[in-house]
Amino acid sequence: MTAIKILKFIGILLVSYFLFCLPIVVEQTYWWTDRRMGFYNGLIFSLIFGVMAWGIVSMPITMLLLGVCRWRKWVRWRVLILLTPALAYFAFDLPMMLAGPPTPEIRFEHIAGAPLPASAHGLQVYFSGGLFANTEDWFYFHCAPKDAGRLIKILGLKEAKADNEGGVFLPPPKVRGDWPNPATWLGGKYYTSDNIQENRYFQMYVDRDGRQIYFVYYNI
Repeated sequence: MTAIKILKFIGILLVSYFLFCLPIVVEQTYWWTDRRMGFYNGLIFSLIFGVMAWGIVSMPITMLLLGVCRWRKWVRWRVLILLTPALAYFAFDLPMMLAGPPTPEIRFEHIAGAPLPASAHGLQVYFSGGLFANTEDWFYFHCAPKDAGRLIKILGLKEAKADNEGGVFLPPPKVRGDWPNPATWLGGKYYTSDNIQENRYFQMYVDRDGRQIYFVYYNI
């Protein structure tokens, strides 16, 4: 291969890698409330682990297709043929990632295994984490007292002393001015539950009337 052909082939591999990793970056940008941080998280993951995944999944097939193209003397469609593995992964993976948009209802049911109370209103959310970043999801809403009690029972939460070690009193980063502080709720109750085996943790603060809910989920 001449130097020009080698450079052209390297360019094809770079485009292949870009197409392979793009769904990861898009998904993380899409799922984080702070889009910029989600983009950075997906980008860093792609630069570290995406190279390995692409090298294992896409590159061997690309090299095989290159051999077939040279053997069959296919020139006209060679670039498209060599990009086929990455394009196939892109066409399959991106729609799958975007099929379930990160609406508060979907996200809550996914992490809690229980639907958001039907009476929930005034909802505020903050989503972060995924891949190698710790997942932290924050929910604040109003609901009927009976729904708050039902949620506590479904999640198996237990009343505990609110020592603020887990950060339940602290609203999500960068939006603290827009969120209430449960530490100011006189007579409120604090509940917690964890699944140490799966590193899944729930924290929930309920005001005295059982109408304001402050719910935090994090996965380490």
